[in-house]
Amino acid sequence: MLRWFTDTAREVWWVARCLPHLVTVALLAVVVLVLLGRFVTGSGVGLALVGLLGWPSWGSQSWHRVADRRVSLNQRRHWPTTAASVGLSVTRPGEADSRTIPRLLRGTRTRDGVSVLRMRYAAGQTIDTVERAAPALASLLGGHSVRVADDGPTRAVVTLALRDVLDRVTNTPTPRDGATGTHPASGVELGRVMSGQPWTVDARVHTLVAGATGSGKASVMWSLIAALAPAVRAGTVRLVGIDLKAGMELLHARALFSSLATTPEEAVVVLEREAEAMAIRAAVMAGNIRSHNPSSTDPHVIVVIDELAAITRYITDRDLSRRADTALRLLLTQGRAPGFTVWGWVQDPRKDTVPMRSLFPQKIGLRLVDVFETEMILGEGTAKVAPCHRIRDTHPGTGYAITEDGHAAKVRAHYATDDLIHGVNASYPSPHQLEVPNLAPEPSLAPSLGDYTRREARTESAPPHPARSEHPSEPAEVTPARPRAPRKPRPPRAPRTRPASTASVDGSEVA
Repeated sequence: MLRWFTDTAREVWWVARCLPHLVTVALLAVVVLVLLGRFVTGSGVGLALVGLLGWPSWGSQSWHRVADRRVSLNQRRHWPTTAASVGLSVTRPGEADSRTIPRLLRGTRTRDGVSVLRMRYAAGQTIDTVERAAPALASLLGGHSVRVADDGPTRAVVTLALRDVLDRVTNTPTPRDGATGTHPASGVELGRVMSGQPWTVDARVHTLVAGATGSGKASVMWSLIAALAPAVRAGTVRLVGIDLKAGMELLHARALFSSLATTPEEAVVVLEREAEAMAIRAAVMAGNIRSHNPSSTDPHVIVVIDELAAITRYITDRDLSRRADTALRLLLTQGRAPGFTVWGWVQDPRKDTVPMRSLFPQKIGLRLVDVFETEMILGEGTAKVAPCHRIRDTHPGTGYAITEDGHAAKVRAHYATDDLIHGVNASYPSPHQLEVPNLAPEPSLAPSLGDYTRREARTESAPPHPARSEHPSEPAEVTPARPRAPRKPRPPRAPRTRPASTASVDGSEVA
């Protein structure tokens, strides 16, 4: 009840701020009519005023259009003061009191709670100038997030989200078949962007997802798997899973994966097998086809790795670690054209944990620990426009996506329920099923074959042991030692000779 009163009061205040003159006139009319004894007319005007103040509740869509128009007019009216306050004004040479600001162009508007400011730079300004001022501009205009994009050599576009549409949690939609004639892994919906529109990604691009514990990495993962489920059942997409946390996450959808590794040994086998399949496909395509066109017999392969650091950092066997690193780098550097993609999830984005993170063109940063981790995963200087370290822990699945062109967008992934995951697992099995051989070495205490070989070699070169008596009471037979030849006498030493004297600088002799 208290929350309802709070929300209602906030909406009333919102109407009063957006339409101050209309609200003031209606309120004065009610007071005057009541004082003059026109109670019926005053009551009618009062009801109209109540309806006006409750407009956001009963007509949210129409009210938002009016409010957006009002916000756009205020932004244009106060733009000179706003630009000067955030540091976008430039002093003219020789005129200390004269300053110029970026000029707002046609196309500046506010719609659906998103303000788009198209501006032309003032003299001496660049895109870096606008990016530095973007956080202050968002704070001044009440934006929940901001994005700066280049619009030519002299223009920039600043996008502000005035309403936090990502505050609500949305469930992962039921899988549906994609449009015919398009690649099954293109335009995969994972959630929503800050404007409320669907957040779609190109699943054919190698993607790295980083986030702290509880940041919602599983939401991104299951939204991806659920969106690809129809293509998996059709056979045009083949999923390969690696979950070294004993399969606690991916085993819920085991039927969708052609192979699923849960141990380091199985992971190495799976990665090497996919790298070999990639090389074979590339050899067939060489000189014939430049890009892979998936089919039910030749599907697009997506390798899903839950906790990438378990492969790149935490494998203690050096040989297995080296083999896994080699196969993973081959897939990342050569897999795009033949139709092999890697999606990796990681908690610690440091370079010593994920040494090949620069090989992922597409990155998604969820809630991270500090500004350093944000720039590690998204790139240098991105902490200002994509502050992953400032995402609240009450918004799991919220983050910033960096596309191949380097633009950052605030997003929130859908939430996949357990019922949806199990339903997808039962309804969309993969027709491509491959066995994963277990190459784990058997724990044996016996020496290796090499040890036996070296021991036999030492035994053959060593002299035979003395014969032992069959009866312990009898003394063992001792072989007499061979007599040693006497040493030859040493020749006498030569007498020591005194070294010749050398002349010093002043002419005296020095011994």
